[in-house]
Amino acid sequence: MYAHRMSPIYLSAALAALATILWQDESAAQVTDRRTSTASNVSSAAAAPILPGVFRPFGTISEVNGLQAKARPASPGGEIQFTYPSDLQGNVAPKQPVSISMDGTRVRFTRFPLILDETKSTEVGQGSVSKGAFLVKTKNVRVSPGGMITGETTVKSEDELEGFTGVVWVELRDKDGNPVYHKRALCRGVNLSQSQHESWSISAPPDSAAKAHQVVIHHGRMGCSRDRWDEALDKLKKAGEVAGTFAEAYVASQGGSAGGQTGGSTTQPSR
Repeated sequence: MYAHRMSPIYLSAALAALATILWQDESAAQVTDRRTSTASNVSSAAAAPILPGVFRPFGTISEVNGLQAKARPASPGGEIQFTYPSDLQGNVAPKQPVSISMDGTRVRFTRFPLILDETKSTEVGQGSVSKGAFLVKTKNVRVSPGGMITGETTVKSEDELEGFTGVVWVELRDKDGNPVYHKRALCRGVNLSQSQHESWSISAPPDSAAKAHQVVIHHGRMGCSRDRWDEALDKLKKAGEVAGTFAEAYVASQGGSAGGQTGGSTTQPSR
């Protein structure tokens, strides 16, 4: 018997056809893989959660009526409306900054009044001879969103030969720690071995007070004629500070259409 021998021409043609079939199969598999990968990515993107606990800046409160408040966005867009907690009545005011959750269902704003219960007793100097301490201490500091700031301070000389003049400065900062207001609240002199307690109040511009989220109290020893912040700052000691908390409420309507739930609130610590 003789083995059948294929012509070189037919052999080349068969090999070329086989290569074409294999290339087409591989290309089809690659396309299928790409489509599957793309579909998977699209599905993952669609399923990515919107984080309701993450807030972004929105704007400021524009109107307060009873327990209802409206907030106007900083950039073009519709107002939102919300009902705030009843325990905050009288302590929500226009110009307060408002943040909104990423899913658009809740708002967050500073809870007023800001309260600093007590500062440490600050030694702001000593007598030149007997070295008795000159002390200043402040308590019951309250800041309202309308700008009223009140507190109580004790100025005391423990020196048997000298008195001094003590001062209290109030500084307000926003939630990012940026100064928005500062003013001297008290300047009081005492004689040797004397203590004096005094209540005080000052008024901050409502626009500045509404932005406040932190209160810082500074004590110092200087004459009452030096009432400029830039002149006093290097002679002051930070005596106490407090950061406020956040109140949250559900958005009732947004841009004129129904939004999330109405009512309800939570209090969140400062971040």
